Order: sequence, then C-alpha cells, then structure tokens
Amino acid sequence: MADAVDWTDPCARATALRTAYFGLLSGQHEQRIRFRNGDVDEDVWFTAPKIDLLRTELADAEAQCAARSLGKPRRFAFTAG
Repeated sequence: MADAVDWTDPCARATALRTAYFGLLSGQHEQRIRFRNGDVDEDVWFTAPKIDLLRTELADAEAQCAARSLGKPRRFAFTAG
C-alpha cells in the first residue's frame, strides 16, 4: 500500500505528481477495454487522466516547492554581448 501524501505540502505534492506523470508517460497506467462490435472483438487502449492538466499541476507544485525551499523561485537568464 502506498504511503499517504500530504497534499498541503508542495514538495510532497510535486513528488507524487511527478511519479504519476512519468508513470503515465511510460505507459504504466494504461487502461484496456475489450468490447464486441457485431462479430468482431475490439480492444481500446487509453489513459484516462488528462496529461496536460497533470503537467500544469506538477509545474505549479514544483514552483511552490522551490519558492518555499529557497524563499523565492529560481530563475535563470542568459545575456549576450
């Protein structure tokens, strides 16, 4: 059984969301539905979660965790010339 996640902690939330995100990308959470259409058996594979929403929530949790850990979000910039 998986440990409970403290969803009020942005770092714990980011860790859980990251695990789910990469699990979906690797195909661990695919769902398969088999149904009959007339005389033909058909299989449909899909992932139910909305990956874009998961990606957005993950980025938000990571930003909150970084802000909490460092006191401010980390930003990187390159200058030329």
